[in-house]
Amino acid sequence: MIPQAPYGDEGFTLLELLVAITLLGLLSLALFGGVSFGMRVWDRSEKTADSARGRHVFEEELRDRLSRADPELDPKGPGEAEVKFQGAPDRLSFLAPVDESGQLSELSYRYISDDANGRLEVSSKPELARSGSASQRILLKDVAKAEFSYFGSQGPGSPTSWRNEWQHATRLPQLVRIRLWLGRKKEAWPELVIPTKLAGDINCIYDPLTKFCQGR
Repeated sequence: MIPQAPYGDEGFTLLELLVAITLLGLLSLALFGGVSFGMRVWDRSEKTADSARGRHVFEEELRDRLSRADPELDPKGPGEAEVKFQGAPDRLSFLAPVDESGQLSELSYRYISDDANGRLEVSSKPELARSGSASQRILLKDVAKAEFSYFGSQGPGSPTSWRNEWQHATRLPQLVRIRLWLGRKKEAWPELVIPTKLAGDINCIYDPLTKFCQGR
């Protein structure tokens, strides 16, 4: 009679080992897939949050600057004057204070496109500073497209309407609208509409010696 091994000392058969290894592999694969999916979701969430924060900063800054845009007329000659606000479909520039000192600076917001993705930049320099002394910084990255448009009347006899450009006008636009498309999928963000100051210096008396309004 062949003696039998005590219960519990028989070990595992080859089939049992193969089944166990297969189940362990399936569990590892499922776990890795779940972790990988979670990392991708986290990465997308971070990018979305960064874009939202960047757009919020851009909106708040532009809203603050435009609400303090200088509406004074810049005399160009006897009987000729225009406001220092120049708007185009991809950029706008105007005068506004950038700090508590109240000193006016030339601000230029522009959309720059490159081979990959574009960006929104702002440059700033004091009104009377030399050319080439502007400081530049990026406001928003991963911009697929940006459009600026302007609402109002550019001067006496000019109709009030939305325009793609605001050039050589005698008054500020009433509203500035910015439309943004972000990322490779060109996801459209809700359009931003910002009001500006409207009161220009209609009582300007041109001084040919100083080339400014009298008293300025």
